[in-house]
Amino acid sequence: MPRLLSVNAHHTGGDAVGQAHLAHLDVFKAHGWQTTAFAMAHHANHVTPDAAFFARAEGEGTLGAGAWARRAARAVYNRDARRALARLLNVKRFDVAHLHALHDHLTPSILPLLSRHGVPVVMTLHDLKLVCPAGSMFNATGQCAACRPGRYAPLVRNRCIGGSLSQSVLVAARTHMHRALRTFDHVDCFVAPSRDLRDRLIGLGWPADRIVHIPPMAPDLPDGIARGYDGPILYVGALEARQGLATLIKASAQSGVPVDIAGAGTAETDLRRLSGQLDAPVAFLGQPAEAALLARMARARAVVVPSVWPEIAPVQILMAYHLRRPVLGADVGGIGALVETEDGPAGWLFVPGNVTALAAALERAAATPPMHVRALGDVGHRLLRRAHSRDAYFEAVSGLYAAVRAGRPRADGARVRSRDADVLKYE
Repeated sequence: MPRLLSVNAHHTGGDAVGQAHLAHLDVFKAHGWQTTAFAMAHHANHVTPDAAFFARAEGEGTLGAGAWARRAARAVYNRDARRALARLLNVKRFDVAHLHALHDHLTPSILPLLSRHGVPVVMTLHDLKLVCPAGSMFNATGQCAACRPGRYAPLVRNRCIGGSLSQSVLVAARTHMHRALRTFDHVDCFVAPSRDLRDRLIGLGWPADRIVHIPPMAPDLPDGIARGYDGPILYVGALEARQGLATLIKASAQSGVPVDIAGAGTAETDLRRLSGQLDAPVAFLGQPAEAALLARMARARAVVVPSVWPEIAPVQILMAYHLRRPVLGADVGGIGALVETEDGPAGWLFVPGNVTALAAALERAAATPPMHVRALGDVGHRLLRRAHSRDAYFEAVSGLYAAVRAGRPRADGARVRSRDADVLKYE
């Protein structure tokens, strides 16, 4: 029975990455793998016997300069996480480790330890942190691509981490240190959920033979709940500046097409004010419970994703396709390839941040006859079943594991790096 270690900051489905980590474990367990999780200890974690090995998260509530300095040090290089993982690796053996979110909690410091124990490492890139240390290529000034490998002064200068100088310095220090230590050399292969992300990494000098594109697995949603297309166009997600919601509200006002906005975030007050000033036909729904949200999405004419940052593979698009909803998507990041599929369009693309372009897309969506809207949604549903199903995901990832473990060429002709005999040189 093959043995998988799945590593994530927390063992909980509280965010999209946590949900992906849990689903990853479920899928491989269902296919007969012996699965183990490793994460930070947290009160919201799912109950698991693996928690006995989880890294402690001490001192989160304490105050003072000394406590802050200790937390800052752990955010750069978490020795507690290394010790906890060492205890686990001394008890269990693994055929492969699959990493999800590391940076802010476990930190990349655990990577050399996996190499020491001879565990091949695969890492899914759920954000842009290998391209942009802030993870989004967006800050208070707007879209940003100023940081380059080894040059992170713009991160500090623009206070890209929550507008905080101290947090921005911390992330810049962590990124610089792990680059200097070449910590990520201990990852055998990176999984890019979008071709756009793979291309960006290669453009920055990351080796093409260590990056493979595997579409993400769609969330497990109930079947049979899709209805007609008589509801408003729907936005689902965070209410943050980088999501392009100011553009959406202006476009709704310009076109007169009603839009429902479901979610919460730091920009909510400003967005409500803007909507009132423009008298836009926009309804703010707050953060509905999952069942209520799915019921609204199941009747929506379309789902809109107006992002002004290069999102990788927004989960709300996959949710929409499960419910046969077409998508109005900003042509940025991985969104374009999800909307313009191999089988044809599954919705409408528009120029990101362009009010007139989005207003025109809203008008087209509102004017399209329901039978044609359904046809677009069907295209998205076919894409979901072909590329984003649990079976498709397992086949792709397990094939990658086999290639990484054997060090042989993958199906696309690229060769996975063989493990170095000098694997401890950066330890």
